[in-house]
Parts: sequence; structure tokens; C-alpha cells
Amino acid sequence: MRKLLKDNLRGIVVVVAPERRKRPHEGRDEGFVCPFCPGNEAMTPPEIMRVPERGAWKVRVFPNKYPIVEGHEVIVDSPDHDADLDTMDEEHLNLLMGVWRRRLEAHSSRPYVILFRNYGLGAGASISHPHTQLVPLDVVPEIPGRESERLREGACLLCGDYAHVVATAGGYAVGVPHVQTLPYETWIFPLSHERTFSGDPPFGRILSRLIGALKGEFGVREYNLVLHQAPRGYDYHWHLEVMPRLGKFAGFELGTGMRVLHYSREEFVERLRRALQLP
Repeated sequence: MRKLLKDNLRGIVVVVAPERRKRPHEGRDEGFVCPFCPGNEAMTPPEIMRVPERGAWKVRVFPNKYPIVEGHEVIVDSPDHDADLDTMDEEHLNLLMGVWRRRLEAHSSRPYVILFRNYGLGAGASISHPHTQLVPLDVVPEIPGRESERLREGACLLCGDYAHVVATAGGYAVGVPHVQTLPYETWIFPLSHERTFSGDPPFGRILSRLIGALKGEFGVREYNLVLHQAPRGYDYHWHLEVMPRLGKFAGFELGTGMRVLHYSREEFVERLRRALQLP
């Protein structure tokens, strides 16, 4: 049975979801069979959405069998078990971005909806088949809530100079926060002030190029994507955060909440600009 607990000293909210222990783990479970591969559709809960609706699917959506909270969905990004965003063609990426948008819109009545993608065991993925997850929440989490409150205090930071813009294309920017909280953290956001995710072309191509550049230039093999958009009733500037996972937090980070980087932002920006190859 799921519970929502808050530590009143540290302000940390914990979701207790014991059924999550039952999740299958690729590489750990003997005789593992991927439930996300074509032909294994009966291993998942009934579909919420399939694209296209008939014939061989390109993207599937269904309830998470081991949900964090009620309404937790899995979006299988591709039928190819070994694909990633940097290997999908632009047509497929545009289709996938459209599914992300439609599923977010389907839960727009909830206070907050988070869409995230874990790629690699070190990023929390128990199954390597490419998939995204969506979790609608009945509370506004601390991070987007705090960011939204900042907008109430003054001008939008993303419309200003909060992020160092590396490249722009088709109304979107690839930017590096002035203070990165993880090595090689990078954001994609619209140049105009938009509250909710659109993902219109060429967003998918930009995301694909960014993932390819992080892999090729910086050796990133595992990462998290987190989409932040407006909580219900708040102003916001939506953005997608790409967070490579190149190490683990140690005692200093866990005990202080501070982070340690081993390079300058300026060095990263120059290397990323050369590797990104956006028009």
C-alpha cells in the first residue's frame, strides 16, 4: 500500500511503494524476457495508446505494473530493444514527442505531471528497452514548486540569462545552467515563454543530437531526462533537463546537499558547441 510521508526536519517527501520491489530487472533476473519487446505485449497491462492504432506499433503506452502512485504510465519509445534517442530517425522522434505531449495533456487536471526517462542501470533503469515514464501527482513537488515561486517574484530567468545558450534551432535553445548540479547537465527549452510542453519539430532532432554529442564527446552512457512544465495554476517556462550520470554522490554531497564538479562551465560549453552540430 502506497503512502506519502514528509520528513518535517529536512522537508523531504518519501513515497512508500512496496510493490516496486517486484519489478523485473534485466541482467539480474535469471531467464529475463523483455516485456516491452514486440510479441510480448501480453506481459504488460492493457494499452492506453498505441501508435499507429493498427498493425505493427511504433510507440505503446500502458499503466505501469509497479506504479509509484496511481496513474503512473510507461511509454515504450520504440519496438527496437537496443535503440536510444540518438539512433531513432527524425520521423519516429516527432511521433514520440507527439505521444509525450498527448499523455501530458491527458493528465492536465492534476496538480503536477512529471515525465522522465532513465537510461542505463546507473540512472535507475531496470529494463534497458527504451522507455519513458509519466507520473501524475496530487501535490506540486518541491523543485517545480520552488521554480514557479521564483517566477512570481520577478521576471522569468529562462527568458533572461539563467542558462548559457550553446545553440538555437527552430525556436528552441540548448543551454547550460550557470550552475550545473551534475556533470555535463544540459537543458533544452523554447525561446518563447511557454508553460507546457509542445515538442514540435525540430525538438526531437535537437534532443537526438544532444544525446549523441554527450555520448560521443563526453563519454556519457547513462543519463536521466526530466521534463518540467507548469504546475496547474502556475506560470512557468517549460524545459527538458538532460542529466548524465557519470558518478555517484559520496558523503560530502549527501551530508551537505552541495555538489562538486571537476571542470569549468566555459570548457564544457565550448566542447559541446563543437560537438552538437546544430544548424
